[in-house]
Amino acid sequence: MVIEGRYELLEPIGSGGMGEVWKAHDLRLRRFVAIKGLLDRNAMTAGTQAAAMQRARREAEAIAKIEHPNVVTVHDQVETDNQVWIVMKLLEARSLADLLRGEKVLAVPRAADIGLQILQGLRAVHAASVVHRDVKPGNVLVRDDGLAILVDFGIATFEGAAQVTRSGSVIGTPPYLAPELFTPGSPGPTPASDLWALGITLYEMVEGRVPFAGGEVWEVQENIRQAPTPYCGTPGRSPP
Repeated sequence: MVIEGRYELLEPIGSGGMGEVWKAHDLRLRRFVAIKGLLDRNAMTAGTQAAAMQRARREAEAIAKIEHPNVVTVHDQVETDNQVWIVMKLLEARSLADLLRGEKVLAVPRAADIGLQILQGLRAVHAASVVHRDVKPGNVLVRDDGLAILVDFGIATFEGAAQVTRSGSVIGTPPYLAPELFTPGSPGPTPASDLWALGITLYEMVEGRVPFAGGEVWEVQENIRQAPTPYCGTPGRSPP
């Protein structure tokens, strides 16, 4: 499949908030790139498609303006009949999630360095009035030289946008969602909810697990309400 006569999709290299990320070949500049659609086409109806396309177009433009070493570089934005695509730099790096699967936990100085880099990337994202919405180890790439890069803006949105889909489910990955997103009348995702997710990610890097586990939103809600304050200590040891 070739998008807009320029980007030839080669193979899926990951999945994100709204679908697969593809390795593609830019036929014009003769380089490899990563490309991702911003819209959940299965959730759209004929009546909502035009509005969704317009919103995704604005979001893609905002993301493309972010220039920061800790945020993935966006090269282009293209549209097809029912999709808005962002074309990004193809990175040679491992996800933080893969790193944690292999190493289980990271030394505190290394975790702090990665966390600081994510924070610096988020500062640039929030300065562009964009909320990432899905900060987690799977959406952070770490190069061999230690550079951490925030990726996957598939469900990114502007500050204050509604956080609930048509089906009523909260968008994002449950263990990383800020508790205020679960409450009725929530203003929606904000920079603060991104920072909560960063805090969960920091905890996971040094403890080897998330503090409030659960595969469903309601499970995470219950664990936040009922669980004691998460203990940060040496992995595998009981709290004092």
